[in-house]
Amino acid sequence: MKEERLLERIRSWENEPHRRSQGDVRRQIDSVLAHLQRILNTRQGSVPISDIYGIPDLTDFMTSYPESVTEIERSIRQAIEQYEPRLRS
Repeated sequence: MKEERLLERIRSWENEPHRRSQGDVRRQIDSVLAHLQRILNTRQGSVPISDIYGIPDLTDFMTSYPESVTEIERSIRQAIEQYEPRLRS
């Protein structure tokens, strides 16, 4: 697992300069979890960085539920694989 995201590292260096060279596994895990929360709580097309950042509106899948469950899983997996490279498998 890689370090925290860039802005998180900059913030940490400013607030805790003595920790610059130390790797904190808990901090890395918290960073990944926070980013996953942002990804999974963002609807595609709602942010300026990318039209495909986030996940599709899940209410669109409800018309074909339960057949759409695999499509929902695929959408979530793709979003995580594309926007959170610190996770593998």
